[in-house]
Amino acid sequence: MDAINANQWDEFQKIRKKLDGYILHPYLDYNYLLKNLSKISSAEIHRFSRNYPDFPYQKKLYESWLFFLASQKKWQFYRQEYESLPIEIDTIALQCHYLHALYQTGDVNQALAYVNPLWEVNRSQPDACDPVFTAWSGSDTFSEKYAWKRVSLVIQAGNYSLANYLAREYLPKHLNDQAKRFIDVRKNPNLLKNIEDFKQKDAYTREIIQVSIIRLMRINSELATELWEDYQKIHNFSQEEKQQINTQIALWFARRYHENSVDWLKKSNQSFENNDLNEVHLRVLIRMLKWSDYLQAFDKMPANFTEHERWQYWRARAIEESSKRSSDLKKAQEIYKNLAKERSFYGFLSADKLNQPYQLNHESIKVSSKQLKAIESRPAILRSKEFLALNQITAARIEWRHMLYHKFNKEELLAAAKIAEKWKWLDQGIWALIKAESWNDLDIRFPLAYKTLILQYAKKNNLDAAWLFSIARQESAFRADARSHSNALGLLQLLPSTAKDTAKKIKFNYNNSHMLLKPENNVPLGSAYLRMMAEKFNGNRALASAAYNAGPNRVNRWLTTSSHLPIDVWIESIPFNETRQYVQNVLSFSVIYATKLGVKNIDFIKPQESQLADALAKKE
Repeated sequence: MDAINANQWDEFQKIRKKLDGYILHPYLDYNYLLKNLSKISSAEIHRFSRNYPDFPYQKKLYESWLFFLASQKKWQFYRQEYESLPIEIDTIALQCHYLHALYQTGDVNQALAYVNPLWEVNRSQPDACDPVFTAWSGSDTFSEKYAWKRVSLVIQAGNYSLANYLAREYLPKHLNDQAKRFIDVRKNPNLLKNIEDFKQKDAYTREIIQVSIIRLMRINSELATELWEDYQKIHNFSQEEKQQINTQIALWFARRYHENSVDWLKKSNQSFENNDLNEVHLRVLIRMLKWSDYLQAFDKMPANFTEHERWQYWRARAIEESSKRSSDLKKAQEIYKNLAKERSFYGFLSADKLNQPYQLNHESIKVSSKQLKAIESRPAILRSKEFLALNQITAARIEWRHMLYHKFNKEELLAAAKIAEKWKWLDQGIWALIKAESWNDLDIRFPLAYKTLILQYAKKNNLDAAWLFSIARQESAFRADARSHSNALGLLQLLPSTAKDTAKKIKFNYNNSHMLLKPENNVPLGSAYLRMMAEKFNGNRALASAAYNAGPNRVNRWLTTSSHLPIDVWIESIPFNETRQYVQNVLSFSVIYATKLGVKNIDFIKPQESQLADALAKKE
């Protein structure tokens, strides 16, 4: 690589010959091609692709080749190469270059026919798209509706400078005032109160009203719904347009468990055909403890929706709460009995209802030695293994994940999971089984990773060890170098600011965020922070887990209006989908880890965790 970077090609060829046959030698050829695009031929690019069909950077090589051809304005050659690629190119600039190549080589109509999907976006596009956009806007196929659509999307995204540019360049003059009004009301939805400004009878005005009503809901929901009623009297909104707004209003109320939720949900989903609305509808009724209404709504919804274990569990709960008839109660017991067979959040809740043992349904995956040997000898797997030996974990993971996500069928994924287990590459074993949708091998899916360290700090912080294992499993799948989009780091996914604050409180020597990528630092700090959440919420694992994921301030706010709820209802009505699933996963994983740790008399939900009012009192 030093010879390549220094452009010492004679030296490179000497070294390359010595390394012929070494499993990582494709990387030398790949980097040689990248550095010599002006000197190589198309045949060399395609030969590399044929020789190394599982190489993870094939796409990048092809993209670099196409960018080079575009820079040389070799449009006929570009078109030929683009159309012969063995892979799909999703890079916007290269797609635009291809349309420009079509245009330049005489296929004008074909080029313009494919412009709209690249145009109809809410952001700026690469400069490579400008030629085809200009050509399209000057053609007979372009109209003001296309121009308005893009301007509208960009305004809704809040990119006002781009919107003004697009309006100036592409909109007819008679729509410029509409675009300006749209920007103004997007910035200040209260302007909708000036009804006289929005009486113009056209589709553009109706769109401005629709978008702005939803914006206004965030500021003043009462005013927004009043104005929506007023505007419907003035404008001839289509049924589809009304449905869209009613749905958005219903969702806004429902996600806040507003008292108007049920009425708006009924108005927007009268036939119960929209399962997204069905879900929030049932969850609102659960949150409001309207058990008879739940059963009535449940019966009107499609069977392929209500058969899910979530809604079946709540059906049984609703029957219990709303009926005293022995036949009804027997039906609830039958539902619980069926659900209790499953290893899941609702299965464990149902087992508690029946006072039955939890069913883990462990089943080791079966892979033959022949299949293991075949997978382990794949070039990509060998390259991944070599990178691991060189402690180049990121490169190893790129090779591995490329095979998992693009090359393997289910049987091969199962073999990969067994290989990862053999290599003690725990997170990749977990991901292989997830990709294969194989859920029952609990040894691979729920390893007792970093056992000594986790048990040590669970004891030090007076934490349930199974709970701490579950948090680590949910947060990172035991990937020590995990990084989230929000920059949470390590096994227990700590934000650097949280780690710094926690370290100060427990007098831990914390110097920089890079420390969090080492388990010996991450586990002490993460377990201490989890203990703080547990103390804040009176030892309630559901609340503390929610706080670990979404922050304690949010959980405090939720509790102020929901501390009267049963614990299962509280969890079901967590407003954030991610946090709701997080809490359900962590509690469910705790049963698995408690079993693995040999805990006797496992409680899925501990008796004291059912008393949310106690946690509220602790907060205060």
